[in-house]
Amino acid sequence: MKLIDHPWTVLKQSATTWVTLIVNTVVAHAIVFMAVLPFAPIYLQLPLAVLIALVASSPTWLARVVAQPKLEQKIQEKADAQPDR
Repeated sequence: MKLIDHPWTVLKQSATTWVTLIVNTVVAHAIVFMAVLPFAPIYLQLPLAVLIALVASSPTWLARVVAQPKLEQKIQEKADAQPDR
């Protein structure tokens, strides 16, 4: 597995990274609130929800920072096949 150049910059500046984390945190908090710790205070629920969100978001982040040569090749082939506008 080879990382792309500047993976931390890509993760920090990617909207996909932040949207994935926010959505997963909201969903994980709902799951924690309803199923796991319904009567626990928010200061116990939220760290667990953030931990679950980090784990759930990691595949998206990994896909963003790992070099994918086959995908890049397909994108380049499609770009080469497009007529110039």
